[in-house]
Amino acid sequence: ILSAFKPASMLGSVKKVAKGGINLRRGLIVFQFLTSILLISGTYLVYNQISYMKSQELGIDMEKILVLNGPEVNVNRETAAEKMKTFKNEVAAHHSILTVTGSGAIPGKGYNWRTGMWKFGQSEDDSQSGNIVFTDHNFINTYDFEFLAGRSFTEMASEENGFVINEKSLSVFGLGTPEEAIQQKLVVGGWDTVRVIGVIKDFHWNSLKDEHSPYLFSHSTSTDFLSFKVDLSNIPETIAHIENTYNEVFPNNPFNYFFLDDEFNNQYQADLQFGNLFTSFSILAIFISYLGLFGLVAFAANSRIKEIGIRKALGAEVSNLMFLLSKEYLILLLIANVLAIPVIAFWSRSWLDDYAYKINLGIEFFVLPGLILVVISLITVSYKTYVAAKSNPVIALKVE
Repeated sequence: ILSAFKPASMLGSVKKVAKGGINLRRGLIVFQFLTSILLISGTYLVYNQISYMKSQELGIDMEKILVLNGPEVNVNRETAAEKMKTFKNEVAAHHSILTVTGSGAIPGKGYNWRTGMWKFGQSEDDSQSGNIVFTDHNFINTYDFEFLAGRSFTEMASEENGFVINEKSLSVFGLGTPEEAIQQKLVVGGWDTVRVIGVIKDFHWNSLKDEHSPYLFSHSTSTDFLSFKVDLSNIPETIAHIENTYNEVFPNNPFNYFFLDDEFNNQYQADLQFGNLFTSFSILAIFISYLGLFGLVAFAANSRIKEIGIRKALGAEVSNLMFLLSKEYLILLLIANVLAIPVIAFWSRSWLDDYAYKINLGIEFFVLPGLILVVISLITVSYKTYVAAKSNPVIALKVE
């Protein structure tokens, strides 16, 4: 017991404690590096996926579409159709209005009816679900869908039992090529039979989280939404004209409008908030890593102050001393990068599985976060090691 209080034994105990403390700090630095790399990679992944979805061709022209919620109150059913026709004609007379159309749903706002249907001549066992949207004759032209075969609706009532379908419907219902599908019939809901009059190219009705699904457009006078393709040169004048006309024809109805591209992009709002959260935590993690690294470098430089003085006295260059003192931390960063690779790969693929259309995981998702931390670490380490390496060796050797 008394031997434990001998100076040599006490010195050894102190060294063990100091070494254990350094190893603990090293472990914390690796953990902080690892956390920072994962958060930076997650932030980069989220924003790249959102940018990818926003940049994709939707198959629908939304850039010049202003949407107005249709009238809801004080509308007599007997005169509603005539009033809506008057409203459309008066609005369309303005030079800034290119087209006007009414529909029961719009992109990003669901559909009017989802039901089972199958090709005429087949059995109900072959039924597949399809999404039906009610539109007037001008809807498809207003949204600039691309026709593969057939045509759009006309104003004639006889066209009400005709469907314009998308490309996906061909394979789901076994209708063959776009040309072969024209005039074929579908049994809808088990009781109604309709024929195909047009086939349009697939489009993204909702966000790119969803795969293409069968969409069928049915001719209707539904006006839950009124869509205007407008000239963007004088938006205030255009909106004022629509509002004045609307208030004249449908008094006491609220005038609620929005631009479709903005409303459509709101579907990605949750992803953007998720990305912002990642960004905040990334900045915090990098800052904590910086503080921990700075403290470890300062401690290590002070503990090797005599070694630095001896090496300088023997002619060591400042650059060599900086490398000597900083290589340990670069190794710690390398270890953190290696540990992060499988975590990034697993988490990224799991998160992207929720998206039907997604980016590819390139090497930059694994390399870029590490490079960012390398730059930050080099700046941190280089500053402290440069100060230590530039110190006067005579003073360093006098330190007890």
